[in-house]
Amino acid sequence: MGIHSKTPGINLIENLQMLGEVLGYYVNSEYPVEKGITKEAIDVAWFLEKGHKFPLMILEIESIATNASAANAW
Repeated sequence: MGIHSKTPGINLIENLQMLGEVLGYYVNSEYPVEKGITKEAIDVAWFLEKGHKFPLMILEIESIATNASAANAW
């Protein structure tokens, strides 16, 4: 859950943000998993409306395939 530095990942995140907006969702990037407790964040979260507490969809982009990727399924 670090900062994305590879162009394909950055482009994918930007496109997912735009797609969420086009579909009418409130989009939040780097949405904290637990506010104030950890620095971990979801790359893109779609909400029905601004101010809603729980996202309808969360999207986490992996830069490389590893056996630890399965641990990121929240």
